[in-house]
Amino acid sequence: GLHETENGGLDFGGGLKTLQSSLETGGSTKTKAVLDLGTLWRVDDKRSVGASLLNFGGAKFTGPHGYSDRAPLALKVGAAESVHGALIAVDGTLREGSSGQASSESFALGFERWWPTVRAGSFAGRSGFSIGNLSRVWSWGLGWKQGGGRVDYAMGVPMTGVTRFSHALTVAIRFGRSDPGAEYERMLQGEMQARQQLGRSLDASAVRQQALSEEIGRLRDEIAA
Repeated sequence: GLHETENGGLDFGGGLKTLQSSLETGGSTKTKAVLDLGTLWRVDDKRSVGASLLNFGGAKFTGPHGYSDRAPLALKVGAAESVHGALIAVDGTLREGSSGQASSESFALGFERWWPTVRAGSFAGRSGFSIGNLSRVWSWGLGWKQGGGRVDYAMGVPMTGVTRFSHALTVAIRFGRSDPGAEYERMLQGEMQARQQLGRSLDASAVRQQALSEEIGRLRDEIAA
């Protein structure tokens, strides 16, 4: 968190990852580190804009017969908005060429919806579609979180070329102070659901009571006759 405002703020983050390359012509596997950098502007409670730079540092791999390549640098810019409990996100990506492939551009659209429960945590469903000049990919995913723990799974399904599914599994554990606003919202949603169920039960009871009153009236008429 770089700066906080009344309804939003500006965040910055980074991740260190390692990449491996194994040359097909007798080369040994090499491992090098690169950085992913990102920033997020939370405009308000429902809207945000972000950008990220992937493979910063350009891990370069060399091999026999003049082979030389490096991890492709990618720039992503996107925005997200919360609409009726669902999160809708769009982003565009510019990626430089690598491994003999030309540079690429892509546009992606996705949504995410969380369903909170009273005691079993919150469950999420996700889906998205990416269109680019080199490929098209449809993806879907599931998520679960409770307290400071969170598990997410995603699958990518290529719509062009050879269909080879890609999978991603993320396990996150957060330490420190929890988000009281999110916990309070979850409790309120659970209470609202309980009240809705109670209201439906009362409506059904009223209908049964009305039918019973009509039956009693009919029986009284029959006894009087």
